[in-house]
Amino acid sequence: MAETGQDFHGWAGDDIDLFIAVLGYDGLPLDLTDATLIWTLGDVNAVSVAITKTSDDPTEIEFLDTVGGQVVIHLNPDDSRALAGNYRHELKIHDAFQGIETILVGWTTIHPASVHPAARRRSEQRSDLMPLRVVA
Repeated sequence: MAETGQDFHGWAGDDIDLFIAVLGYDGLPLDLTDATLIWTLGDVNAVSVAITKTSDDPTEIEFLDTVGGQVVIHLNPDDSRALAGNYRHELKIHDAFQGIETILVGWTTIHPASVHPAARRRSEQRSDLMPLRVVA
């Protein structure tokens, strides 16, 4: 069952990192060995997807601790620069047995930026975002 209520806010044109702890039904970290994760963000009023990220590309979804279920989804300025408004997002896992499960769903608001900054260095990112918790 998907962990619901995994909401966040962001600003158009910013680097945004979503830190996620994937837990099993027993509350222990889920081993993500041989799993593929796919994260999507889409308009709440449409079926279309605005952003898709996959763990097949570690610059999109990075495994921080595969056995410990720790991942981070990287959104770069180009991902959100043209976005503003309310969106839905979800994370799906394709496990080692080819099962597919939605493990995270939530809402996000992308606020329009009053100034579109030049691409920031990763060291200048905000680090005060709360980590998301997932139970798979």
